[in-house]
Amino acid sequence: MICALLPLLVLPLNSGLALAEDEVQEPIPGEVEPAGPPADPPVLAPEWVDLGVPVDFGSAIETAFEAEAADPTGQGDLSELMGLAQDAVAPGLRLRGRFGLRPQLGLVGTRSGAGEDIGGLAGLALTHQWWSLREVGAKLAGQSDLRAYGRFGGLSGGTLQLDSAVGPWLGPVAVLLGGGLRADKLQSDSGMAQAAALVGGPTARLSLALGPLSPWAALTPGWVLAGDRPGLPSVPWDEFDLRFGLALHSQPVAWRLSGGWRATGAGNLWEAGVGIHLVPF
Repeated sequence: MICALLPLLVLPLNSGLALAEDEVQEPIPGEVEPAGPPADPPVLAPEWVDLGVPVDFGSAIETAFEAEAADPTGQGDLSELMGLAQDAVAPGLRLRGRFGLRPQLGLVGTRSGAGEDIGGLAGLALTHQWWSLREVGAKLAGQSDLRAYGRFGGLSGGTLQLDSAVGPWLGPVAVLLGGGLRADKLQSDSGMAQAAALVGGPTARLSLALGPLSPWAALTPGWVLAGDRPGLPSVPWDEFDLRFGLALHSQPVAWRLSGGWRATGAGNLWEAGVGIHLVPF
């Protein structure tokens, strides 16, 4: 009897074991089976912040001065500063400029009732030139010179002179108007003497551009503003200064020939010299 019932007892037991194994292998309903280690959270691109400023992806090497750099007459390393300053004062009018140094050597002489004397001259001038950039029509330009020189040989005494003029370039011709100041003193071996004085007056300058050559001339009537110096008789000014020259342009050195004649109450002075124009910056 017991033997007959043994197979019946074994079958449910085996079936129960099989179900137990199946329950271990199958996922439990309602639960999520882990799929390995958790994945990294996605990286999100940063959002754009609108600053209300137009975005410009122009060339990184553009400087806004390309048109000026293409101008064949443009020179000088201070042009960017001048451009920024000019934009603040007069937008739309673009200027270029350059500084220069002019060492000079020459001869100087006097002629008066006391006789004639000849000596030497050595000096240095600091100059600044500027001009507007326009393709057609008149171009506005200007020049300022601060000149200091001394005399030696048959003459003694020194001169400090400042001239500044502005005007239009009409094609190859420039007409510049301005003013000048000169502080000087002179003594010659023959006895001609000019006491220290400050002389000032208007100046007019005419220049030509003939290829690499630039002839020029300037005249300045002057009045004694300070000092004890007699003036010219029978004319409305105390002194009259006429200067002229020829410049040969080249880079980085330009050659200059210059001369001058000055009429004063003590006598007449003349000078002739040669110099160079350096553009160091």
